[in-house]
Amino acid sequence: MKQIKLLVFLFVLASNANSQDAIFSQYFASQPYLNPALTGFYDGSYRINAHYRTQWTNINSGVNTYGINGELKFGDHEGEKDYVGAGICAYRDDLYGRLANNTIRLNLAYHKRLGYGETKHFLSIGTNLGMDYRQVNTNLIFPDEPVPFQHANIFVPNIGLGLNYQIAFPKFANIFFGGAADHLVSDKISIFNSNVQNEKRFTIYTSARLRVNDAVYLIPTFLNSMQGAHKQINFGTSAQLLMREYYDYRTNIQIGVYGRLGNEGFDALIGMLRYENRGVQVGLSYDHALTELSSATGGFGALELSLGYIGVIERVFKSRSECPNLKNF
Repeated sequence: MKQIKLLVFLFVLASNANSQDAIFSQYFASQPYLNPALTGFYDGSYRINAHYRTQWTNINSGVNTYGINGELKFGDHEGEKDYVGAGICAYRDDLYGRLANNTIRLNLAYHKRLGYGETKHFLSIGTNLGMDYRQVNTNLIFPDEPVPFQHANIFVPNIGLGLNYQIAFPKFANIFFGGAADHLVSDKISIFNSNVQNEKRFTIYTSARLRVNDAVYLIPTFLNSMQGAHKQINFGTSAQLLMREYYDYRTNIQIGVYGRLGNEGFDALIGMLRYENRGVQVGLSYDHALTELSSATGGFGALELSLGYIGVIERVFKSRSECPNLKNF
C-alpha cells in the first residue's frame, strides 16, 4: 500500500509541476530570472547573486529552490549613454526529493537612454536563451505494475523576451514597470506518456522608490505572474532607511510587508528584511501560509535567503543614484 501511495504521489506531483516555474518572494534579488531586460541594470560594473528558498519541509524533504546568477556591463557605466548587459544564471527546483526542475540561461539586454533633461527615461529590452532539464528520482520502489515512464530525464530548449521602462525624477522618485514572456518555445515536458507542453510564463510588474525625507524612502511593488492555470500576485511596500554613510557606501536597511494571492485567494503574508553595505546585499524573508495547507505543514510556510554583491572594475566610477537603481526594487 505504501508503494502504491508513493507511485500515486509521483504521478500527481509530476502532473501539477509540469507547467509551473519557481517564483521567489524576494523576486527583486533574482532580477534576470524575473525579466531578462533587467540584466546589467544596476549601479556598478558586475553583479553576483545567490538565492535559496525552502518550504513545506515537514512533507518529505519539502520544496527547495536554489539559484545563482552573474552579470557584466559593457559600454557606459554611468547612466549617460546606451550600454549592454550580459549574464548567466542557473536554478534548481527540487520537489520533495522526487522530481527536480533545472534551468540554465544566457541573458542579454540592451539599455537605451531616452532624453537628456533633468528627468531621465530608460528603455531596456532583453532576451534569454537556455535549456530546461527535468529529472525524476528513479531510485524508488514501485509495485509490480509497469511504470509508464517515457523519459526519466528531459531536456527542453527555452527562449524568453522582456521589456523594462524607467522614469527617474532625480529629486523625489524612480518609477519603473515592465513585463516578460518565458518558455516561448513549446515542447513536451512530461516524464510520462502524455502530451503535456511546457506552459508559457507571463510576468508584469511595477514599482517605485518614493522619497519621504533625506533618510527614508518608500518602495511599493506589484507583480503578476501567470503560467497556464497557475496565477500569482505579489504586492506590498517596504521602507528603506538610509544610514549616514549611504552616499559613500550605500549603507541602508529595508523592512517590508507583502501579500500574495494565488489561485485559491490570499495564500501568504510575507515579511522581509534586507541590509546593504559596500555593495554586499543580504535579504531574509518568511512566508506565513494562510491556506488550508498550513495545517498540514504545521504552520510553516517558506523561508528565503538571498545574498548578492555589486562590484566596480573602473578606477573612476560615477554613481548612478539618480538613474536606474533596481537594487531598491
